[in-house]
Amino acid sequence: MGSQMPYGRNEGMYPHGADVLERDSSDGGFSRGWAMHCKPIPQRYFDVHTHFCGRTDRPVAGQIRGCGEDAAELMNARAMLILQLRGKKRGAGWPPASVMDNFPYYGLESMRAGLEGFERTGQLWAVHLDCRSPEPELLRAAAGMGAKCLKLHNAPAIENNIPPDVWLSRDWQDVFRAAAELGMFVLFHVTQRLSASAYTGGGRNSYWEKGWANGTAYTNEDLLQAFLSCCRANPDVAFIGAHQLHLGWERLDGLFAAYPNLCADTSIGCQLRLCDSFYPHDREYLRLVFQKWADRILFGTDSVWGRSGAGASGGAGAEAGDGVETDAGAGAGADAEAGNGADAEAGNGVEASAGAGADAGAGVGAGVGLDKEHCLRHMRFISELDLPEDALRKICHENAERLCRI
Repeated sequence: MGSQMPYGRNEGMYPHGADVLERDSSDGGFSRGWAMHCKPIPQRYFDVHTHFCGRTDRPVAGQIRGCGEDAAELMNARAMLILQLRGKKRGAGWPPASVMDNFPYYGLESMRAGLEGFERTGQLWAVHLDCRSPEPELLRAAAGMGAKCLKLHNAPAIENNIPPDVWLSRDWQDVFRAAAELGMFVLFHVTQRLSASAYTGGGRNSYWEKGWANGTAYTNEDLLQAFLSCCRANPDVAFIGAHQLHLGWERLDGLFAAYPNLCADTSIGCQLRLCDSFYPHDREYLRLVFQKWADRILFGTDSVWGRSGAGASGGAGAEAGDGVETDAGAGAGADAEAGNGADAEAGNGVEASAGAGADAGAGVGAGVGLDKEHCLRHMRFISELDLPEDALRKICHENAERLCRI
């Protein structure tokens, strides 16, 4: 009998999963139209932006077990976990403190010990170096321990009135050259919006208030231009702008066109609340952008792994103002300066061997989980764009896997 309700597809506007299309012809088209609504889904998510917040005197693997189990259940995922490495702090004492002290700093020896068994977790890791630690030897040592990415953050610079051109110094350019030689990419929190962000839970003037009190007079534009100079000077290094560089997509469109090695992650600015939906106009525009630049956008959430108390992260600890502020009591890093023992390696400063807080509520056990809603908001943002399958795969995991060479 002929159908009185013919169905015509428009895959360009409304893409479906590959198996839906396969059913058109397999088995002589017997199952054509069955489960016809099913959209493309990514094979997995690779979160390129997560922070470790635990103890440095215990292996990381045990402390993130609960997070890894949650991620596997939630996203069939792997994550890029950021571990902070304490350097010599050339040209500056330690402190001055910054928001990054809410997360633990390792010395080289404690990092080697902390990474015992990490390869069996299925996760990957990035090494964070402070702007006052332009030390290629630290990057090489971290790469030798398996690091895939260099994480940088301008919060210490903003808060302590360190000029943006610190990244243009010969020492930092040596670090970027080392990254190119090692095949590592750079995840860089470059700017920080001034406004609050009620939808994502972000505060007003994060980092800047402290910086202004310390005499900081430069602007986000100055930070951005220094970063772009690094992109120009190091064309063989992929630079990922965290939080979309706190720029709108119109300007990012132009920057992506001008800088072939520039990428952005989806963290914080690309969330859709679970009870919410896009305005149609916003969705149509974002869908075009994400399709055009699917090779340059990487899934990231800025989640925290390893904090005591499931869900305590607020989803964005290190970015202060999009989650946990500079509350030393909430972080596992605190200042790590007093009473934590000296680093056995000469010139590496003070070792955070006691986990920066030791037993005073800062350590974590094996059962700590992710803030699942925070992750789901980022996943929902991507899902609701209704991207074609090839774009979805690239953004959710293939771009990160390519940069990590896996």
